[in-house]
Amino acid sequence: MTAAGPWRRLLAVGLLALAVRVAFALATSQGAVELQGDAGDYHHYALNLLEKGSYEDATGDRLFRMPGYALFVALVYAVSGPSVLAVQLAQCVLGALACVMIGLAATRISGERWGLACALAAAAYLGLVEPCARILSESFDSDLIAYALAAWYAFDAGPGAKAALVGALLGAACLVRPDLGLFAGAFGVLLPRLAPGYRLRHGAVLLAAFGAVLAPWVIRNTLVFGRPILGSSQSETGLYMGLALPLEHFKDIPASKRAGDIPELEEKEFYARELGSLLRETPPAKIVRAYAFNVASMFYPFLPQYDWTYVLLVPFWLWAVAALWRDERLRVLHLLLGLYVFVHVFAGGPVSRYRQPISAPLILLAGAGAVDLSRRLGPAFPRWAGGWAAFNAFVWLAAPQVRQIVLRLKQLVW
Repeated sequence: MTAAGPWRRLLAVGLLALAVRVAFALATSQGAVELQGDAGDYHHYALNLLEKGSYEDATGDRLFRMPGYALFVALVYAVSGPSVLAVQLAQCVLGALACVMIGLAATRISGERWGLACALAAAAYLGLVEPCARILSESFDSDLIAYALAAWYAFDAGPGAKAALVGALLGAACLVRPDLGLFAGAFGVLLPRLAPGYRLRHGAVLLAAFGAVLAPWVIRNTLVFGRPILGSSQSETGLYMGLALPLEHFKDIPASKRAGDIPELEEKEFYARELGSLLRETPPAKIVRAYAFNVASMFYPFLPQYDWTYVLLVPFWLWAVAALWRDERLRVLHLLLGLYVFVHVFAGGPVSRYRQPISAPLILLAGAGAVDLSRRLGPAFPRWAGGWAAFNAFVWLAAPQVRQIVLRLKQLVW
């Protein structure tokens, strides 16, 4: 994409995306209320980094969360003071840039017209807009994933430089949330099979850049806790909750357990033991049902409001997954989506918000699927797509009633 016209159009979409995000944040934010729960943890990690030079939350936890998002919040606070609005505005700017990056990547995959369509979809996509107004890690993580995909598809450089940039961006994303760790490892190992012109040495460069970004965190943990820890104490918690929460939902167990106020390393061991106990004591059929519920919940269309921006794209990215799995341009997207979902089969539990970080790959796959369907359906494609859009408009208008129907169906299935 070198012509001035396409660049101007994408930049215009970026400005539109910025306006949408700022308007959403100003309309929905509740100020200090945004610092409750998980957001409060990030807030205190950031404050303590600035005031004490130590990475710990209000209770003294030093390992519960990965440091990337707290570092970002601390950087904003260093400029603006401890301002929720400043973090929201910074996230709006980074989110708007992510829309431009998605447009660049989509242009390389699907052509200029569909690249612009993907950028516009990203500008309005609730899974990318809503997190900008929250002091939570999903917004920053989603942006870094979009930047990494843009680097892979649209960065014109040699294989070594591109591998290094992609690896560093994936490392930064894993410093925010570790969900993509498995993908990053597989990406480096399989790089020669994912794209022509790449060799094992380029995969090694990607993994080295990825590891270099994560190395300070591992070194810090080694110095503080006396042993190298790649993730956080939340890793074992997430694996335990990934099974306990759906079992609790189905009343297969009375309630999920909580470690209480114990040292962090003992907390890791507590949840590892409890997960082992659950796996031994729960019948296999109930374990399968619990993990299947996690995946179904991730792609559930209500948050709890009907997310028409997500559902509108579902048939297009599903088509790309089902019918275009041989397309070498999409191999990285298929691998990313597949391994991310695989991780969340087991980690975290039934949470629809977990699909927000993979908004960029879903939009890029939807663009590729739309291109292929338009070729196959020919003149019928606009009518089919228009009918699907009209159906979504109807569901959006009747969302409370439709949600009740869906909940009843869910009760019958589960």
